[in-house]
Amino acid sequence: MELSQRLDLAKFGFDTPGDESDTQDIARDGDAFAQLCALLVKIGVVEDAQEISADDTLDGLDADSLTQIEFVVRAEDHFGVRINEELFASWDTLGDMAKYLAP
Repeated sequence: MELSQRLDLAKFGFDTPGDESDTQDIARDGDAFAQLCALLVKIGVVEDAQEISADDTLDGLDADSLTQIEFVVRAEDHFGVRINEELFASWDTLGDMAKYLAP
């Protein structure tokens, strides 16, 4: 089951998955890592995307579990993919996630 199916973000005051306004201001022409960094800025994990390296983890950036789920749901919407728990758990770093999501 995809993470976005397990949690209705609207119940927590977040935008609903599939709402294009979630990610429309994030350029889709940059590399996947830059887009992930922009998502992390958008949801308030960091203030500046330059603070993030490909070797960082969400835990290392002090993202709590709900923030991590919000990040994955927004990444699913932005990249047009579904990310299940096993896939998410297989990525050690944000760089690993970016490699998977790169076209």
